Amino acid sequence: MATAFQNISEALESFLFCNEEVKRKSAEEFLNQIPSADFTGGIFEYLSALNLRKPECNELAAILLKKQYIDKTENLQKIPQDILQQMTQTLESTITAERKVVYLKRVFEILVKIYTQSNSSDNLINLITKYSQTTESNIKKGLMYLIEISCEYSFDDTQLMQNSSKISSIFMHYLEDKDPLVQSLSLKSLVTFLNSIEDENNLRKFSDVFPLLISKCVNCLKADEESGLTSLTSITDLIETHPKFVKQITNDFLNLFTEILDNFISAAIRIKALTAILTLCATNNAQVRKSDVFKQKTIFSIMKLMAESSQLSLEEWTEELEDNKLSQNDAASAAEETLAKIGYELGNKFLFPLFAPLIKEAVLQNNQWNVQCAGINAIAYLAEGSKEICKQEDLQNLVLMIKQAVHNNQENPRIQYAALTAFSLLAAEYTPELQETMAKSLFRLFLKFRKYQHQTPIQSNLINNKLLQRSRRQKYTLKFQCRTYFVQNISYFLIKYYQYQLKIT
Repeated sequence: MATAFQNISEALESFLFCNEEVKRKSAEEFLNQIPSADFTGGIFEYLSALNLRKPECNELAAILLKKQYIDKTENLQKIPQDILQQMTQTLESTITAERKVVYLKRVFEILVKIYTQSNSSDNLINLITKYSQTTESNIKKGLMYLIEISCEYSFDDTQLMQNSSKISSIFMHYLEDKDPLVQSLSLKSLVTFLNSIEDENNLRKFSDVFPLLISKCVNCLKADEESGLTSLTSITDLIETHPKFVKQITNDFLNLFTEILDNFISAAIRIKALTAILTLCATNNAQVRKSDVFKQKTIFSIMKLMAESSQLSLEEWTEELEDNKLSQNDAASAAEETLAKIGYELGNKFLFPLFAPLIKEAVLQNNQWNVQCAGINAIAYLAEGSKEICKQEDLQNLVLMIKQAVHNNQENPRIQYAALTAFSLLAAEYTPELQETMAKSLFRLFLKFRKYQHQTPIQSNLINNKLLQRSRRQKYTLKFQCRTYFVQNISYFLIKYYQYQLKIT
């Protein structure tokens, strides 16, 4: 080995804590060449470093042992069986309550990889059983991760079914744990177990578990945000992986996700619930179309959430709009984007009539700008495909509603922004009807917006029109980006208008 450091422990210490860049770089180079310099000696030095006093050092030792020896197939296959056995014994001896969860995860990853490579699934089951009765919270969390990665990367259907009773009993026990994070991780691990079962006949044996997931998810949501997010992500994964088995409880899931939109403050939780609703629409669209929960509750909740745009200051809105981050951080913007995507999955021909009375009420019967803005945005995102069911009179009413909202909110750039988005997308859908009958009045309206160009979103990009340069499938994605370029929508409308003029001359 290189002589810059006496051993791996010294190099780890320098890499993590030394303030001198040159020495840190030297430590990194020393650690990177360990397997080539002393293959076997390096293994034992890393194993020894797992017991260093500073947790940062033993965590990095576990990471590098995995990266240099376990993740590289050629290196893993070079390790003699007796040394592999020593490795597993040493690694298991470090699984204690004092260790952080991140360390335990790395150790379990190494053990799963070793046992899987040597076809020792029995050893994995024994390891799972060994720690299943622990009372230590950190080990419980690590154990749930061990079961999760074992199901995902090691066990096949036969092994899963052979050990299903043992693993299921652990899930049931941990789903009742007093620590909500343990509950949510248990739910996540259970979902991974179900997702790993490929044979439908085997999966049917666990059909009774699916309704249980909803009640456990509710418990996690009530506990804290981290547990709630973990649980919602797991449920969404299950819906996507096994849509056939979720079919019978689609209403229950819709009810859960809708309640989250209505009753939770956390933007992250609500955005995750919107993702779950969209996943249901994509995987079980026929069931969602039939669902009274969707038609009588969910659409109202989405519309209500879209109207919460007033909670975001104009400054924040402007900044995040520039960075394309609105739907990532703001629940109201995420609801708008989700509505557009739901329309793509269920068809706006189905969706538009459901939202029509809500749009009318929002734009014409409410004095709050944010509610009117939600109605205009709903028009914009449901425009594509609406021509099949809307008459000329309906189009005129839509345009008049938008113009009325703009007139009532002449000093509000967000209303104008929404209006331009709606007009540009309506112009694309209703060609040539809109150009024939309303172009001049809309041009006059657009000219009034020029005095607001000092607002950051309402400027530049006067002739930039990315939407027209893409295919129809790409246009579906770029439709959301269209909102990032305020005046781009004017140019889009103008192009549509002049395309029509060229056709008739």
